[in-house]
Amino acid sequence: MLKFLLIVFALSWPLQFLGYPHASMLAVALGTLITVHIEGDFYPSFTYNGKRYVLMVVGFIIVVYAPAFWASSAFRVFLSSRGVLSLLSTVVLQVLLYLVYAYGEEIGWRGYMFPKLLEQYEPSKALLIHNAIWAVWHIPILLALSPGKLEPTVDFLGTFVHASLFAYFYYKGGLAVSILYHALWNGFRDILITAGGISEIYISAAVVLFVGLYLTLTPQIWLGGENFASS
Repeated sequence: MLKFLLIVFALSWPLQFLGYPHASMLAVALGTLITVHIEGDFYPSFTYNGKRYVLMVVGFIIVVYAPAFWASSAFRVFLSSRGVLSLLSTVVLQVLLYLVYAYGEEIGWRGYMFPKLLEQYEPSKALLIHNAIWAVWHIPILLALSPGKLEPTVDFLGTFVHASLFAYFYYKGGLAVSILYHALWNGFRDILITAGGISEIYISAAVVLFVGLYLTLTPQIWLGGENFASS
């Protein structure tokens, strides 16, 4: 595990500091591939546990983002100036791009690291370690986005809690579902921010933090008694 982390951080952190966050996501996949080659280990398979989890992800994204888009006057101006068809094409393009980027992260953090942690530790400890590593990995991005003293700390804690949602969708739905959630979350987040709804993003964040905190505190409920998605 340590070798995996050293390789992934060495490849991806410089890209984050240089201002290439999307490239750093893909670097996670490269680091995973290198680790697997060195260790003679498995490369995570592309798992999928059924369309109900896809529907769950889509429904959750709607619940998370619909109030924020509705509350954003800047988005309404953006929509009236761009038109519905232009917006839909932007959404499709954003999501498709993020499916590629999300694959890079998910194959490493959820596909490779999380199952390894579940093999070594009991569920609650494995989840906390997983969340902590993922939050630490985001530090260069958080510092770039929030250069103040308080904001990076708040964002770090939010990222820590949000990691439980990614773990949940991976554990229940498979790698395909966690990739889909990652792509939809990032894609709609970027569209909302681009449209000027910067303050409204906190509406979406509040929903995610509430659900993520619940999952973080109750791993014995949803992580117990089932085979995880990579098996």
